Amino acid sequence: MGAHGSRLPGATGPLQFLWWLPWLGLAIALWLGAWPTQQQRACWMGEWPFESGCPDVPLGSALDNPPDVYQRYLQHNPGDSRALSWLTRALWVAEDPRAAELLPRVLPLAPQHPHVLGMQADRQLQAQDWEAAAKTLVALVELGQAQARPTLLSLMVAPQTQDIVLRQLTPQSLWLDPLLAGLDRATPARALQPFVSAGQELGLLKPATVLGLIDRLKQERAWLDAYTLWVTWKGEVGEGLYNGGFDRPVSRRGFDWEWTTPPAARQAFRIDRVAAAERPGSMLELSLTGRGVLPQPVLSQTLLLPGTHYRLRGQFMTQALSAREGLVWALRCADGGERWAETAPMLETQRRWETFELTFSPPAACGAAVQLRLETTAAWEARAGIVGTVYFDDMSVQRIQAPAAAPRDGATAPRTGAPRR
Repeated sequence: MGAHGSRLPGATGPLQFLWWLPWLGLAIALWLGAWPTQQQRACWMGEWPFESGCPDVPLGSALDNPPDVYQRYLQHNPGDSRALSWLTRALWVAEDPRAAELLPRVLPLAPQHPHVLGMQADRQLQAQDWEAAAKTLVALVELGQAQARPTLLSLMVAPQTQDIVLRQLTPQSLWLDPLLAGLDRATPARALQPFVSAGQELGLLKPATVLGLIDRLKQERAWLDAYTLWVTWKGEVGEGLYNGGFDRPVSRRGFDWEWTTPPAARQAFRIDRVAAAERPGSMLELSLTGRGVLPQPVLSQTLLLPGTHYRLRGQFMTQALSAREGLVWALRCADGGERWAETAPMLETQRRWETFELTFSPPAACGAAVQLRLETTAAWEARAGIVGTVYFDDMSVQRIQAPAAAPRDGATAPRTGAPRR
């Protein structure tokens, strides 16, 4: 017996697998017994991939389930915290007072569940517990819950709650940048300046978000706020033109140079930064194709000029410019309106550099915000189209004393060689 018993585990032929059969049968029985429960739970949690396999099991996360659906489920699964949170939400939507009783039980079980946090925020807002509500809404926004953004924004712009929300900012905050980047049109960017300043100090805002806010402030005609944000972001304090030598890449945003992108089929112009042949650095090349209507302005920059007297100066050169009345640098209020100053027309120079200069005083109506615009001298020529190439360099706008004997406005002086720096 001892010899035969010792050989059974090592038997050869079909008999070697027989001792596994009881264990295999037990595993199959356990699997078949657990399958209905597991399938039901998978359907309930939305994890079952085949909809036809879930005919009678409701989706637990569905928003239109009545409370009794969750109550029946919890009778068999009392420890399911998600089902308990869904029951609380269903009662909350139905304005059932039992929701307020369940919420304290649910919070420790699912402290980061969006539905639970949403109910908590509602209760805190109803109680006017602004500090707690702000903290909860911040958590919801950081969890990606877009529906919490309008409520949080309303607390941010309200004078009585603005400081409360500001206290939620830390160097690790992840909610401010996406909220400001996706700012809706109904919320004035100007009212959020304290958050923008704090976000910049803490390094929370991406460059694209800052540029978007600057452009929004410009659209709201909040010129000083927009320029202050621009200067703070750039880390440069200066008056006059930005990037007048065109040596930096042009962002076409904020208080940098701006121009529209014409349709490819009727591209009336193209603007590029090209290398200056006789010195380091770049200059601006404007290629005029004659196809389509030339937009007005072709090129522009918004300036904040709080002084009284200024001088615009720069260099230009043209090549094969077929324009009867040419181009001018014109000044208008940033809010719009008529030209109130312009240079002499720029015409063909046969690839010789010339200087343009203009002394001007911004009208009080502009409120210090003016726009320098490259336009055609005559509107009809913009419609007719212009062909040729124009180069600009060494442009500046500087504050000056009251000119006793100022040069004639718009005077140009020929010069040869490369522009001076």
